[in-house]
Amino acid sequence: MQTTDKEKTLEWQHFYLPNIPIYQTKLSQDIVDRLWSYVDKATENANKDLAGNIGESLSLVDKEDYFMRYVIGPIADLYVRNEHSVTWIQNNHTFKSKSLVMSRFWVNFQNKHEFNPIHDHSGIISFVVWMRIPTEYEEQHNISFCKNSNAPSASDFQFVIPIC
Repeated sequence: MQTTDKEKTLEWQHFYLPNIPIYQTKLSQDIVDRLWSYVDKATENANKDLAGNIGESLSLVDKEDYFMRYVIGPIADLYVRNEHSVTWIQNNHTFKSKSLVMSRFWVNFQNKHEFNPIHDHSGIISFVVWMRIPTEYEEQHNISFCKNSNAPSASDFQFVIPIC
């Protein structure tokens, strides 16, 4: 597959939590198509290595390190350059895109009543790509057991920040 200039210049939004920054972007259609091709070819079950209470999770193969080169590598470089909170990374690691390694890459097929419990990720960078979301959080928050709560959370993606 050929690479377009659009793939190489993702625009990232930056959000600060109390102790970690979060970056968000919308992937180009070429990148999304490439990810779907990975999903279509995936066969190796990944459930045993993951925390999710999910019926099907499959390992993905990043052919030719495409996703690493055009998405993860550039944002990791930006992250390390711009975040003062990660100076320990800069001091203790050789951190250039070409030396980054994506140790695990998988897809979850999450169905009704399946969930990911609170868990953590090791490594320096962690990411999530939502490929297809069958619900809207407003609709989910309006379900009877949620709308009567002071903290409706159905269908939400949540971060838990440990306070030490």
